[in-house]
Amino acid sequence: MRIDKILALPRSLILNIALFGWGGVKCPILFSNDTKLKGIKQGKIIVDKKSFGIISIGFQGSEGLEKHCTSITIKEGAIRFKGKANISSGTSIRVDTGNLVFGNDFSCNNNCFFSCSTGITFGEDVLLGWNINVRDSDGHTVYRNGIPKESVKSVSIGNHVWIASLVDILKGVVIPDGCVIGYRSCLTGLYTNKNSLIAGYPAREIQNNIEWKH
Repeated sequence: MRIDKILALPRSLILNIALFGWGGVKCPILFSNDTKLKGIKQGKIIVDKKSFGIISIGFQGSEGLEKHCTSITIKEGAIRFKGKANISSGTSIRVDTGNLVFGNDFSCNNNCFFSCSTGITFGEDVLLGWNINVRDSDGHTVYRNGIPKESVKSVSIGNHVWIASLVDILKGVVIPDGCVIGYRSCLTGLYTNKNSLIAGYPAREIQNNIEWKH
């Protein structure tokens, strides 16, 4: 185990007990010592498989990147981990309402941003690059002829999806299983074909019948 994770053990243990009661002594989540937490209490973070260090939050990532503060803020909603997850340093998670769900074998690089107002779901074996924004809300309401437009809609990302760096995923996006999302893309809608390369600004399906490996 790396030295920064060893040094984070005392604080992580205290936080895990606060989150899970005495079941937290297994310390399923390792929080870096500089991770800022707000609104964290029992029922706000749910872990399906409680084993030591299965979830890592706020450590390392790619070398050479400027890293921001790692933070988690939960208001009315909750975060659920279905298995192993690695969330690198500089990532910001904000759950106002709804549920943010990470499937097993989730991994994101530095400085990602997740903003949940109704529901964001990641499937299994999802890989994110750095500086990725995922949000299910516009943040403000837009009106047309005095009528409010829909400003909140859930996001669903399938299994075995690779999202390259500097991608924006906005409200209502659906990404099928096996897809690859190209660098600097902006996704704004529903994509229907599995194993597709999706890229562009705004993004569209570029190729089908693709495969990718770690």
